[in-house]
Amino acid sequence: MGRMDRETEKRIRKKDKKKSLWISILVLLMLLLVPASVHASEMKSNGKTAQAMEKENKTVRVGYFPYANFQEGGYGEHKQGAGYEYLQKISYITGWKYEYVYGSFKECLDMLADGEIDILGSVSYTPERAEAISFSDYAEGTERYWIYTREDHLNLTDGDLKQLNGCRIGVADGSCQKKLLEKWLDSNQLHAEIVVCKGYDEIIKKQDADELDAFVIPALSVDSDFIAIANIGVSDCYFGVSKSRPDLLEELNSALEEINNTKTDYSSKLYARYEGKAAINYALNMEEKQWLAAHENTIRVGYLKDNLPFCGEEDGKLTGILGTVLETVQKKYEITIQAVPCSTGIQMNEALQAGEIDIAGPIIQDFYTQEQFQVVLTDKIFDITPVVIYKGNDYSSSLSAIAATETSLYSELMVSLLFPDAEIKQYDTQEECLEAVANGKVGATVIPSSKINLLNESSLTKSLSFAEMAKRQELGMFTTRGNRRAATIINKAIDQSSDILNGVVLALNSVSEKKMTLQDVLAEYAGLVTGVSFAIIFVLLLLVYSLLVSRKKQMEALKEAQNANAANIAKTTFLNHMSHDIRTPMNAIVGFTDIALKLKPDRKVENYLKKIRQSSEYLMTLINDVLDISRIESGKLEYKPVPVDLGDMLIRFCRLQEAIRKTATLFLRFQ
Repeated sequence: MGRMDRETEKRIRKKDKKKSLWISILVLLMLLLVPASVHASEMKSNGKTAQAMEKENKTVRVGYFPYANFQEGGYGEHKQGAGYEYLQKISYITGWKYEYVYGSFKECLDMLADGEIDILGSVSYTPERAEAISFSDYAEGTERYWIYTREDHLNLTDGDLKQLNGCRIGVADGSCQKKLLEKWLDSNQLHAEIVVCKGYDEIIKKQDADELDAFVIPALSVDSDFIAIANIGVSDCYFGVSKSRPDLLEELNSALEEINNTKTDYSSKLYARYEGKAAINYALNMEEKQWLAAHENTIRVGYLKDNLPFCGEEDGKLTGILGTVLETVQKKYEITIQAVPCSTGIQMNEALQAGEIDIAGPIIQDFYTQEQFQVVLTDKIFDITPVVIYKGNDYSSSLSAIAATETSLYSELMVSLLFPDAEIKQYDTQEECLEAVANGKVGATVIPSSKINLLNESSLTKSLSFAEMAKRQELGMFTTRGNRRAATIINKAIDQSSDILNGVVLALNSVSEKKMTLQDVLAEYAGLVTGVSFAIIFVLLLLVYSLLVSRKKQMEALKEAQNANAANIAKTTFLNHMSHDIRTPMNAIVGFTDIALKLKPDRKVENYLKKIRQSSEYLMTLINDVLDISRIESGKLEYKPVPVDLGDMLIRFCRLQEAIRKTATLFLRFQ
């Protein structure tokens, strides 16, 4: 039994050893694998981080060719333009950093094909270029190419394309402009010399040197001095990417996709912001010149008088927004403007139909309504918003009856278009319309928003409410179909005046110049005037109270002074009387002393009598001093210097004090 137990124990120990061995091997393997796994994980993590960092810090070589409004600014200079801004937008998404490589478009295109740069903007697609470079999936933009010239070649701008025959027309080397121009010249059966230039700068230099008659550039790159002759075509432009950088192409396409998905028409809006206005031919064409010649180079303009900020008159000159447009016509084209004031829109239309004027305005544009009158509209001059002026708080119910006047832009016809269900009541003036609203005869009236400042001078508007409608309307001018060329001339002036029409001109003509009367001021600031009046009255009451208190104190002080003065007078009188009363016996004492001295008494008595005499004289001096007090108070005291013997004065003083010294056992000594 014991032997069997020992054998069983040995077998168990043997199994335990084998189990321990396997566990040890397993633990060892785990220890070996864990560092490897951790190391692999770190490598993978570090590798991914390094890749992200490499992408974040990626430097991209960009071809940069100077072109007005597209890419402006050279090395170290301030940069701007539609193309430059688009590059920045891309870098905000990709994290790229740019290294700009400068050159002409042809030079940059060659460097891109050779892999010397990575990206180039504004590259038109051709199968030949696609073999050398890669193109982005999304277009960078659409470029419109025009033939331009300057003002010294006005013969090319009157609309007769045959004038281009024999002209020298410049194009940029390496661009698609040359092919577009060749195709356009061929389709119009024109023959011109095409001059290939290195780039935009060389085109402008040759034009300035009179080596070119005209040139082709994108509309984006025009200058204000350029005049457009003809549009020769459009072309989508892309970002070109080096064939050696497929990684950049992938990131670029991803960024462009994100931009186009989040920004509707981003490129077209960007280009429109930078695109110059010289794409419009502002020069008068042949038909416009013929119309002016038939009208003695004069345009007769009817306008709605007293209607600022749109139109008015000052010193015989047309003012307001319409005045600015017509001033541009005069300055740019040397055309005479004859302004004819009209009281109402009906009068303007009658004068136009009768041939008394050539064009009129302003008018709210409604194409259907104006078609019924068979008139031609100009382009928009200005935007306005209708404002409803009503009384009370119920806006909707006030629209049942509306006041209108033919002297306003919002005539009966225009108001009926805004509120077809309302009853329109006619009044002669805008002021009468406001009175009708204030008196409850109608519920509302309508004015342009830009006239609110001018109407604020009316006391009627203080009790009325204003509501701006969510509707924009356009103002323009109108003419007959026979005078449609007057409208096209005005259109060119409108476009050239647009920069200031909505800002400076509106501000200058929206301020009332009416001088305020005292009654206007009191009505305008009634609350303030009342408050100030109460404040003034309160201050006056305080001043009156302060004066009364001060007067009372002064009277009390005067009374006290009078009492004190009376006491002083009584005191002085008393002293005077006492002095006189004392002086009489003192004179007797002095007199009797003198008599006693004359009797020749013995030496000792004589000595005493002399001392009595000196003391009496001293006392008389004191009495005289008391009498002098009254003289001092009345200012009548006179000082008379008298010579004295100082030694004798001291001896007499000692004698006077001798009796006191002896009784008090005092010792008196002078040095």
